Amino acid sequence: MKLVLDVLLLLLGALLGMAANYATSRTDHVPWPLRLLRDWSVPLVVVTLLLLVAGQVWLHFLERPVALTSSPS
Repeated sequence: MKLVLDVLLLLLGALLGMAANYATSRTDHVPWPLRLLRDWSVPLVVVTLLLLVAGQVWLHFLERPVALTSSPS
């Protein structure tokens, strides 16, 4: 599970780089899928950053599980 999460976080980082690149590009002659990506790149950057943070928090809890202690009654 940890390996899958690490790979997904790596892919999200790559997606963040692509979205940031298209957010700052000014070319007008691009295919429509790339134009769509450029038009939605700013919200995509925000969502990707939120997913990266959530994934890192989840990975932290997977690597360091909370020990359950029972209190004497």
